[in-house]
Amino acid sequence: MTAFLVGVGATAFVLLDEGPDPQAPGKPDLAGVEPVFREVADPYPTPVALTRIPKDCGLQPGTLAELVPKARANDLADAMDGPDVHGCSYASAIPTSEWGYQRLLLGQLLVTVQSKRNEFDKPSAAEAVTQMSLERTDRNRSWQEVTGLGDEALVEYDEISSGGEVKVRHSAVLINVSYSGRVIPKGSGALYSKDELDEKPAVEGALRAARDVAAAIGAKVADVRVGPPPDKSASVSGQRDACTLVTDATLRRLSVSAAPNPIAVSSVAVGAVGGTCLWHGSPRLEIDTGVLPDTVDAGSAAAAHRGYLDRYHHVREGSGIDTLDRPSLRFRTLSGLGDESFVYSYTAHSKWTAGGAQQCGAIFFRLRNALTEITYCADLPEADARAGVSLVASDAAAALAS
Repeated sequence: MTAFLVGVGATAFVLLDEGPDPQAPGKPDLAGVEPVFREVADPYPTPVALTRIPKDCGLQPGTLAELVPKARANDLADAMDGPDVHGCSYASAIPTSEWGYQRLLLGQLLVTVQSKRNEFDKPSAAEAVTQMSLERTDRNRSWQEVTGLGDEALVEYDEISSGGEVKVRHSAVLINVSYSGRVIPKGSGALYSKDELDEKPAVEGALRAARDVAAAIGAKVADVRVGPPPDKSASVSGQRDACTLVTDATLRRLSVSAAPNPIAVSSVAVGAVGGTCLWHGSPRLEIDTGVLPDTVDAGSAAAAHRGYLDRYHHVREGSGIDTLDRPSLRFRTLSGLGDESFVYSYTAHSKWTAGGAQQCGAIFFRLRNALTEITYCADLPEADARAGVSLVASDAAAALAS
């Protein structure tokens, strides 16, 4: 039997060929063993599509009056790409006959709200998370992190359009707000003025509108601030050898007797530095661990949290799980392991096993800036597979924390 590590984005899995198993099936010592970590309710609601949008996209009357004086709604029918996209567009309709008597603001505001869907045509937080990640890596943009607005948010000032733009994610829903304006001075030169709105009012206006829209669709809105949250946690120092994260005693208990096969690649998240260790045979064990470095817009722990969210939502929605195995997928959040963690199990179908399938238990957890995924597969009941992988996770967390 040969194992191959395959990386797809931030997902890693092992493909097993159909050759004979080189080791006789072991007998793991898991009788009466309970999982080390408690399963708890998922902290993130099941994604739902936004089927209708509030009046004026949720913009408060005072917000619209101040940002876009004498606002006139524009028709957005041609700009709506599909049934899951909604939006509003406004522009100040102040006739030129009124210009010059006082300082005026001609504002323009565009709001779009889109529900993302996955390959199963279901509302997908995973796809929305991926979209936000792509925005962050766009070198043509200058996004800044925003805290206190939705599950995650970004803002930038576009010098070309002289406007502020905000993107907010609320579960599977993405909000985009663009705001710009032209200042008409008092006096005889009003008709010839080309004074665009400055960066500060443009960004503040976009954020104000985004707050209204986010609150109207049920997203979290608190103390909205521009800039990454302070990262006060100590980093896990350096990458770790994945083969050293489990004790010999645990390997014996799980009847993992094959020699470890280290691979100098980690697929826990994009940008992670680390490696993977494989123990071939039956039972089979895989440990993949990597650390996230500081980024331009966030500390290493915040970068790792993003990687965790990406994996969390993709696994919970069944993305990256083989079609044959997906119906048996059982996912739960864990308590007491690292800073955040989840466990999932599934029946891995393969012709090389006597019964045609094995039970696999997998745990993914974040400890500060380190992400680790552990998979244990054996000819065991599902509960034992989940208990077995929790023993390895306990070893790994202790090793990473030391």
